[in-house]
Formats: sequence, C-alpha cells, structure tokens
Amino acid sequence: DGIQDLFERANQFALGACIGPSDPSKERARLEPGFASLVSVQPIGDANDPEALRCTQRAVRLLHEERVEESLREFHKACSLAERNHVARSNLGCAYFERGDEDAALHWFREAHRLMPRSADTSRAVALLEQRCGNLSEALWVLRNFLQEVDENHAEALHQLGLLYRELKQWPQAAGCFRRLVRVDPTNNDYPRELQSCLECMAQSPAQPLDGSAKEGRWLAEGRARDSLERDSSERPFRERDRLDFDRHVNSSSSARQRSRDPSAQRGGRDSSLGPTSLTQARELHAAGRLQDAYAAYRKLLEADGSSAEVLRGLCACLLDAGQGKPALEVARRLQALRPTECEANLFLAEALLAAGQPADLAESHLQAAAAAQPSSSAARVRLLCANAKAALATEDFKKAMLNASEAVRLASSDAKALLVLADVRIRVADYDSALRTLAAATEALRSAELSRTPASRPLLAMAHGLAARAQERLRKYPEAIEEARRAIEMDPSVGIAHLARASAMQQSGRSAEAEADLQELLRRNQADAEAWVLLGYLQLSSGDQRAVATLQEAVSRSSLPTSSPSIAGAAFVYLGLALDGDRGEGPQAASLVLKGLAKHRNLECVWRSIEAAHQPSPAVIQKLRGICDLDLTTQQ
Repeated sequence: DGIQDLFERANQFALGACIGPSDPSKERARLEPGFASLVSVQPIGDANDPEALRCTQRAVRLLHEERVEESLREFHKACSLAERNHVARSNLGCAYFERGDEDAALHWFREAHRLMPRSADTSRAVALLEQRCGNLSEALWVLRNFLQEVDENHAEALHQLGLLYRELKQWPQAAGCFRRLVRVDPTNNDYPRELQSCLECMAQSPAQPLDGSAKEGRWLAEGRARDSLERDSSERPFRERDRLDFDRHVNSSSSARQRSRDPSAQRGGRDSSLGPTSLTQARELHAAGRLQDAYAAYRKLLEADGSSAEVLRGLCACLLDAGQGKPALEVARRLQALRPTECEANLFLAEALLAAGQPADLAESHLQAAAAAQPSSSAARVRLLCANAKAALATEDFKKAMLNASEAVRLASSDAKALLVLADVRIRVADYDSALRTLAAATEALRSAELSRTPASRPLLAMAHGLAARAQERLRKYPEAIEEARRAIEMDPSVGIAHLARASAMQQSGRSAEAEADLQELLRRNQADAEAWVLLGYLQLSSGDQRAVATLQEAVSRSSLPTSSPSIAGAAFVYLGLALDGDRGEGPQAASLVLKGLAKHRNLECVWRSIEAAHQPSPAVIQKLRGICDLDLTTQQ
C-alpha cells in the first residue's frame, strides 16, 4: 500500500507539472485531465530481475521528491535490467514527459508499444504523444490499427480518435467515431452532443475536392504548418515578420482560394497585379540568389492561388536553399498531396524530409516514386542521386552513398551541392585527404559562380568549411580544424558539424573548458543532437567528471531515436560502459553496455576482432579505432 501511495503521489506531481509548465519561458500545450493517466508511472509487475523492481521504486520516490534527473537515471537502469518489460519503458517515457522532453518521451513509449502492441494504454499514449509532437498521421495510424486489430469497440480509443479527427476538421470521420460511441455506450450523454456538433460543422464546411489519402495528406499538411514553424525557433534566415506572413500565406484557407477564383475580389485585393510574369519574376529572383525577395514573391503568389503546384515547387526550393527544412517539409507535403505520382513532387518531399532531420526510411518510398516517374532533366537526376546518397549516409550504407554521390559529381562536376555530398561520404569512410580535395573544388565552384555574392551561397560555403573542419580534426590538424570551424560558424552559426569539430579539436588540444562551453551552447539550441551529447559525455569521462554517467545516459537515450545513426548509438553505449566500469557493483552492466555498443556500431565489432587477432600495440589500436570507427579512446580506456 505504501508503494502504491508513492506511485499515486508521484503521478499527482507529474500531472501538475504537465498541466502547468514549470518553465515560464517555454510554453507547453496543456494536457487534458482525461489523458493524464496515459503518462503515469506504474509498478513494473513480475520482472525477472528484483533489482529492476528496486530501481523503479527508487525512481518513483525521486520523482515524487522532484529530483527528475536522478529519477531518470534509475528508470534507465530498470530498462537495462528488464529488457522485455514494456512498463519499464513507458515509465521512462513518463519521466521524460514530466521533464518536458516530449520527443524522448515519445521514443520510449514507442519502445513500450513495440513490446506490447495490444496494450490499450500504451497505444493511446503513443497516439497522444505523436499528436503533441505534430505527427498527426502517425497518431491516426496507431489508433486505427488498435481499433482494427485489438478492440473495435474500445470507448476511450474511439473517443480519442474522434477528437483527433475533430481537430483536423475531418467532420465525416469524426461523426463516424461519435456515432459508434453512441452505440457502444448509450448511457453517456456527452457522445450525442459531440456527434451533433460534428454534423453541424460538416453541414457548414465546403466539400473538399480531394479524397482518400490525398485528402488526409492535404488536411495534415495544412494543420501542421503552424506548429512546425513555432517549434523551430532556431531556423531564422528570414525576418520574424516574414515567418509570420509565411505561416499565414502557406496555410491559405478555403476562403482565400475562393477569392482567387473570384475576378472581382482579385481586382480589389492587393494582389491584383499578379499574373503569369510574377511567377517568372519569382524564379529569376531565386536564380539570382535573392532568397528573401524570391520568398516574398512566392508568398504573394500562394495567397492568390494556394493550390498552384508551380508556386509550391518554387517556395519549397526557396526554403530548402535557405536551410529551412521543417517549413519546407510542410510545403512539400502539400505539393505531393496535389501531385502524388509526380517525380518532382516526390523528390521535393524526400529532400525536405532529409533536411528536416526525419528518419531516412520515411524518404525512401518517395525517392523510389521519384525514380519510377523518371526525372525529366539532368538537374533533377543529380538531385535524385544526391538525395539517395544522403539517405544512404543516414542508414550508414556507405557503398550505396558513394555510388550515388560519385555518379552525381560525374554528371555535374561543378555542382557544389553534389560535391559537398561526395565530400561528406568520403569523410564518413575515413578518406580525409580526398574529402579535402573535393571540398576545395566545391568552394572554388561556389566562389567563382555568380551566387558567391548572394545569401544563397552562404549556407553551402558554411557547410563546406564545417566539413573541412571535421576532416582536419580527424587528421589531427587541430589549428586548421579550429580555423575552418570559425569560418563556418561566422557564415552560419547553425552548422552543427562545425561546432562539433571545433569542440573535439579543442578537447584534443587541452582546451577542455572551452570545448565543454561550446557543446553546452550547442545543446542549449538543439537538445536532440545525439552526437553533441556523446562528445560532451566523452569529454567529461576523459576529465574524470562525475557528470559523465548522467550525460552519457542522456546520449544513449538520444542516440536510440530513429533519426540518429547506429554508430553514434554504439559509441554512446561504449562510453557509458567505460564510465560505469569504475563504479562499485556496476561491472556486469558496464560489460553488457560495451557489448551492446559493439553490436550497434556499423563496423566497430569487426575492427575490434581484427585488433584482438593481430595483437597490435595500443597507439596503433587507438588510431585504427579513431580513423575507421570515429571512436576516441585513450590507451587506458
């Protein structure tokens, strides 16, 4: 009874934190009380390991005492000990949710759902978090799948699905859910009222011209654009006023589209001068590298006709060139909903998914669709090859990445974007000298082109310097690496690879305090950067900092997300095992973590076996691990 009471008090504390955000500087969507039980910690039941039970009890007690970081550490231990227990993972998700990190919470609830897909609470929790993170199509899929495969009359899941449809303004589907609820529970007086409300809204709404998956894609794209823009406060190549204007115009309402079809409304509006030449002008501005002006021109065109595929293509290309991946993704979704089989539409969507940091497997189907539709121009073929190379890099299929990047450069030897992709691949396969030559060619192409004096070239030049910094750091040329990183950051402070290369070079040069400050600043802007967490954890591990264990546990959690590479996850597990190795009683867990790291890393296990067989001296081993596996270790480690 005492333990159960502790669970209840911990959940009350978590609920209070969720309903009212503890950090006044960070707005957080209010959690409806009816959904609070979905993110509540629970006893893990009959776990095989008694220590997992004790870890969970300690974690709950720490959570009740508002010691969230320590609670997370105990929940992580419980997950490691009870590897097949879905409640242990959902508890960890609850703790991350209480901390305000809903992306990490979603990851652990997904893990729980993978272990127990027929659990109603787990399915509903995943759908809730998918919805809060803006992944509305995934939330719909989880709820539909549960109702189809497990319990078609589950009242809470039906109600949640109905509310989600209502939020999307898909009134027929919402009404269908509430109609089923009336049959399932005729004693509930709220369901008939909600059904009537949906029917009234359905009668007032204009009919949508799209149907099936295209209609849903259109609704989802229009509904998510504002959330995506507001979440992505770190991407600001345009003025804040223009971001708000983009938000208003890219989500053109049905009334705006109706006005565009009304000649009298067009004559009286501010866009009365827009005509066929306006699109040509927008393209000319974009081609000249005047992204700000091109963006404004496309924005006005989109207000006049929100369903123009040509305008959507131009706006998406403009946003991608400006480095605005997430807003570009919303535009690309709208374009692909209009032209689901078109090569260019699928290619733009794949490029936007990769630019927005989404898992590469989401882009694969669109890359295949683009290839099946056959690119009509050599420029489109080069773009398709580059996108395939980037997707292969994300999954660490280096052979495929090299083939695609090399072919792209063969077709367009002076294309700076293709050269940058090839250089990135060469760095990933430890061919650093060739990568630097490729980067020199890319920089020369950018500086000799007309774009060299425009804002369009700055993100590309910054990326070139950032990749050069990474290559120089891997070659142990630390002053050169720091200088290249400085140039990249001066051009574009958001180039993460430059910050990582500079921090690593500083740490190897004995400037650990500066390196840690740089990494802390990088993580302040982007907490989801798994590689930054790994590097910070290794820095603390090497300096004997007691915070290393907590940092590396965070790195393990971050690198387990689908957007992280397997090798980053492998390095995180190895470093965490080394950090725990010195703690009394943690030896078995440390060994287990190192073995997991060997298995996760793409080539670490193979290299390690060859090292053991060859009995090489320590310096040679360290250089081999560093050059091939990007794993930094001291001789003692």
